[in-house]
Amino acid sequence: MIERPTPEPRFVFALAAVAAFASLDTVAKYLGWTGTIGFTLFAFIAVLVVVYWLIPAFADLVSERAADILAGLFFVAVTIAALVGYRYANSGQFGPGSDADDALMLAAGELVSGRYPYYAKTYLGNALSPMPGAVILAIPFVVTNLIALQNVFWLGGLYLAMRRAIGDARYAVVFAAVVVGLSPSVWQGLATGGDYISNSIYVLLAMWWMYSAVSRPEGAKWERVVSAVCVGMALSSRSNFAFVFPLLFSVLVRNAGWGKAIKYSLIAVAAAVLLTLSFWMYDPSAFTPFIVPRAKVAELDTILPYASIFIPLGTLLLSFGLALRGSSGRLVIFLRNAAIVQAFILIVTAVLYGFWAGSPSLYVGTTGYG
Repeated sequence: MIERPTPEPRFVFALAAVAAFASLDTVAKYLGWTGTIGFTLFAFIAVLVVVYWLIPAFADLVSERAADILAGLFFVAVTIAALVGYRYANSGQFGPGSDADDALMLAAGELVSGRYPYYAKTYLGNALSPMPGAVILAIPFVVTNLIALQNVFWLGGLYLAMRRAIGDARYAVVFAAVVVGLSPSVWQGLATGGDYISNSIYVLLAMWWMYSAVSRPEGAKWERVVSAVCVGMALSSRSNFAFVFPLLFSVLVRNAGWGKAIKYSLIAVAAAVLLTLSFWMYDPSAFTPFIVPRAKVAELDTILPYASIFIPLGTLLLSFGLALRGSSGRLVIFLRNAAIVQAFILIVTAVLYGFWAGSPSLYVGTTGYG
């Protein structure tokens, strides 16, 4: 028997809530409210079983070496599933599909060819909404014609980061299985090739890296600078993640002091602004990553006057409030607060659409989320 830490009930509850919440819109779309309630109960029970029974049993029965092999086999299976799912999702047999992958491929392809990426339109006639950071990070997958594996790559990156943080492959592989197995939205993302999974993960990993590099007294200066630039590129991928930055700044202040926190945060902000503005200044009237979200925000104003002002302002105030309230520089507190801020945007917009529709709604197709 190996010695294991006892999980805190509040963190177990948080994991269960995240597992259920992350896919509610997808489940509601296909299974309705009855299916959504059933899925929520299933997700909570499944997480409890995994944390209190499966992980201890798995850790006792499987060595770390065997867990690494299982992780490799797991990601081979996920890769095959993504390739097969992507083929069927784009076959036209199940409707027109999603053009999120098409938007990335068009934008990255145009940029690699030396053309402005935002003049093109997807096969559904939609303007391209991915921001410059997302386009640049998708280039390797577009030029190799492996856009279907972008999400698998970043899921693998998340697994490796968790393995390093936990220090035990057995816990990390179970975590990866929970992320994939309990999230229909992840299945959908793997099949359609959109970048919602990738986007969330590389923003998380970049902020995690910057948190670690700046917080460590012995951290190398080059690592701090590079991690800050990576955060800037990640922030120039979707607008909703900008609301998380005050939380990152606050934990850096607590761990590294005001001087280092300001210095490296300014590098991150400068990288995000310079990258975004370089594309915007080329043709402001055609910079669709600003135009498309603005149009979606305008929809909210038809439901509640000035909602397009109140929601971002309220989210920003919540972020600042959590940043000021926090007394700890722990990574887990930062991640918890970041989840609260992101969930706030989704919940408020879903409530507004529910009032508009005259019935409960989980629609989250609003600014920052595609």
